[in-house]
Amino acid sequence: MKIVLATPLYPPDTEPTALYCKELAKRLGQEKHHQVTIVTYGKLPEQIPGVAIIAVDKNKPLFIRIAHFTLNLWRASQKADILYIQNGASVELPALITTMITRTPFILFSTDKNVTKQAQKSRMYRMINQAIIRRACVVVTEIPHEKPEILSFSPRPERELLEYEDSWTKHLEAIHKLNA
Repeated sequence: MKIVLATPLYPPDTEPTALYCKELAKRLGQEKHHQVTIVTYGKLPEQIPGVAIIAVDKNKPLFIRIAHFTLNLWRASQKADILYIQNGASVELPALITTMITRTPFILFSTDKNVTKQAQKSRMYRMINQAIIRRACVVVTEIPHEKPEILSFSPRPERELLEYEDSWTKHLEAIHKLNA
């Protein structure tokens, strides 16, 4: 299955959604039957073996940045089976344009609560957000637990690590059911 993951944040960004996208791509990319591509904003994105990453410079002027992201997302999704879209107007607008042209089915990960709050403040963002939600096959609002910190001179958090792995197992099973 060819999967394209579109996200506004990706490591070296440290937001939880950036870390989530990297972990999701890594886990999907480890499955032999998946080919994963990430389209994101940034410079020097952290690489994942077996995962292609297309980065759009976020220091460009807004119109140019959105146009480059849209073009790269369109190219990446030409033969994609499914797109995973992380919420945020800078990704939702290009995803909306791309999926209207390619008709590629997509799952919207609406997990960044700050983005959702911002969308409610702006009429244009709210319209984009509502349009992408209507077109999505599924809207996912829950993500797995954050990875627990392992600190020097502290006992290893075995229980928290098991809960973390279990939450990812359940999350991936749910995603696979959505794709079936």
